[in-house]
Amino acid sequence: FPMWVDFDGSHLLASSPVGSRKGQAIRHRPRVAVSIVSTKTPWRWLSVSGRVVDIAPDEELAFIDRMSQKYVGRPYERRSPREVFTIEVDRVSHSGTWGA
Repeated sequence: FPMWVDFDGSHLLASSPVGSRKGQAIRHRPRVAVSIVSTKTPWRWLSVSGRVVDIAPDEELAFIDRMSQKYVGRPYERRSPREVFTIEVDRVSHSGTWGA
């Protein structure tokens, strides 16, 4: 499933509605993989794998609002409870120089 992710300097962060299938699957199997494709050059990508080490409420939807502002320029529209997954990165592979 496509989703917005953030990086706090050492962990990837992602969000999902409370009670979602994604959240249930992560609780059952916390190993995850994330693929990130450059919006400028689709042949540039990162592949990250790791483990969800924390699941916390998205208080006042602060995380999803920040991601929505970043990606679409406005607060997130669906105002239902969400949770934030903190992913500890184990492995990163890439297609080449990301910034080029």
